[in-house]
Amino acid sequence: MRTRILWLVLAGLAVCAPARADYLEVRHAAHVRSEPRSDAQSLLQPRVGSFLLLTSPQQTNGYYQVEVPGFTQPGFIYRTLVRRFTGNPPDGGPGQPTPENPNAGLKKSECITKYTGQAIGNCPEAGCGGDPQLNRAKNRAGLAQDQSPRRMTLRQIVRLEDRAREAINESGWRRGDARTIFEELGEAQAVEMKGFLIEADDSGIEACNCYIKGPANNDFHLDIVAHAEHEDDRAVVAEMTPRGRPERWRLDALRQFAAQKKYVRVTGWLMYDTMHPGSSSHRATAWEVHPVTKFEVCTGTKASCDQGNNWRDLAQP
Repeated sequence: MRTRILWLVLAGLAVCAPARADYLEVRHAAHVRSEPRSDAQSLLQPRVGSFLLLTSPQQTNGYYQVEVPGFTQPGFIYRTLVRRFTGNPPDGGPGQPTPENPNAGLKKSECITKYTGQAIGNCPEAGCGGDPQLNRAKNRAGLAQDQSPRRMTLRQIVRLEDRAREAINESGWRRGDARTIFEELGEAQAVEMKGFLIEADDSGIEACNCYIKGPANNDFHLDIVAHAEHEDDRAVVAEMTPRGRPERWRLDALRQFAAQKKYVRVTGWLMYDTMHPGSSSHRATAWEVHPVTKFEVCTGTKASCDQGNNWRDLAQP
């Protein structure tokens, strides 16, 4: 009788003990949805083998609640499509702090506490939380326009997506690994691309910017498409980062250009954003121009601008 009572007490403690918010590995083709039901909006279609961070240990209608890259609100993924693990994702978890990565091992909540009220200048290139290798790529320094940028069409950039996925699958790459496989495909190459700006917004808090709040500390997210009538599911993303961003790159002006679907030319560094694995309803590819180091607006006809005329550098008076 005593043994049975002790067993019940221990079982009760196990049920009541707070569960850790760990991570999931995607095992089957799946969607991360805006709400815990099958007909809710798809926010992301994660790559099989990629990781998602849990934001709650509890399930709702059989769905886990997870962080969704690029969104401030959490998403939901069905439990039979993933496998749950305790701790941090392989190769992307905590390590020992170094001068290059002083925030190694800090969780998102700890990063937010540490950097509350601070400015972006206090955030190291490795950021705080997330994948420090990706954070460094997002915070790449130098002006791409000084490196004889390669002219690329949006179609050429989108076509790199399949090659990146193949490289990930063949190499077994995981978050936190060196980014050699992406560099072999063109990451860190200076590029120039043209298209129609259809969306401009504040990206919100991110690990690369130490989760510091406020537009002055956040990336400006740009959706650029080949034809003005296209939606964001056919867009290539470009990001203006807060480190060294010209004062004239104001979000209100960018939003006005987007409302007018202005023809633009962006120069920057090609980068594969591994926080957006697989396809998404909000982009054509995880390849980005990130960071943007030069932004120009066409002030004439598209034909004249394609001939090299009538470009206005937004950083100049």
